[in-house]
Amino acid sequence: MNLDQLKVFLTVSELGSFQKAAQANYVSQRAISQQMKRLEDELGVKLFIRGKNRVQLTSAGNFFKERSQAILRMVSDTSQNIMRFDQLERHNLKVGYFSPFDALLLKRLIFDLANEIDFIVVEEGIEHVITDVLMNDLDCAIVMDDYGFNQNFSAMGLGTQALHTDRMVIGVSERLPFSDTITIDQLKNQPIIYYSNEESTYLKKAFTASLGTKLPSLSIQRVDSFEQMQMKVALGQALSFYPRQLISVYDQPDSHIRYLPLKDAMHQEFSFNLLYRNDNLNPALKQLIRHAQQSKKPTDEQLIKPV
Repeated sequence: MNLDQLKVFLTVSELGSFQKAAQANYVSQRAISQQMKRLEDELGVKLFIRGKNRVQLTSAGNFFKERSQAILRMVSDTSQNIMRFDQLERHNLKVGYFSPFDALLLKRLIFDLANEIDFIVVEEGIEHVITDVLMNDLDCAIVMDDYGFNQNFSAMGLGTQALHTDRMVIGVSERLPFSDTITIDQLKNQPIIYYSNEESTYLKKAFTASLGTKLPSLSIQRVDSFEQMQMKVALGQALSFYPRQLISVYDQPDSHIRYLPLKDAMHQEFSFNLLYRNDNLNPALKQLIRHAQQSKKPTDEQLIKPV
């Protein structure tokens, strides 16, 4: 017995004719008659009273009709509910980021897909988000270049999609007597700080790697809030390093911080990338990657556009 037999049986019972059921199913009357005979043989009862031009259901046939209708309703309901479960799974995406600048890029990246994908967004230290992507605890994350000091993402089975390219600048207080640029040598007498909400040396190592091989001895320390970092820089208690375009969008005009290009640095350009496992089959991730590939590089106005 199969679902097709049940459907044909119900068609015959509703139309009261093998011939009409055959026409409705675009098959011969003989095929319908044989199919119903096999069904009766399998059940061991007569389902039809066969007349010259019409068939009627027996008592067993009426009972079987009710059960057949219930079975097909249950199959249809099960199929629809299974599809909803599949939709829920496909439309969940766990995304990680580690800084306010990542959050700015992430907001613009996922906003247009928010009606199609249920985003679960997590802020963690950058080493943490990389590990979570690797362990499948996150589907993807936004990370920045490390200038090759530690990570070989492709060797780890991870893929990247470039989202934004920027240049490094040094934040200094308006109180400090720097000109329009700052040199690597001038950094050695200044405390340098960076923000990470968790214990992390990733940004410290990335900044050091960007300067090249001939480095002065630098004092580089982590602070655990972005606001604390900005306050210390504004008061002239420390310097920090930033992405030029994103800080110009993110910072307040009265911050009392100047953002100066760094002379003599080996690497001043870097990129923010979407990081993901190559073997992650989540369709929502594939959709996000396609969206990132098709999206144009955001302008400052797009980055700060309210959402």
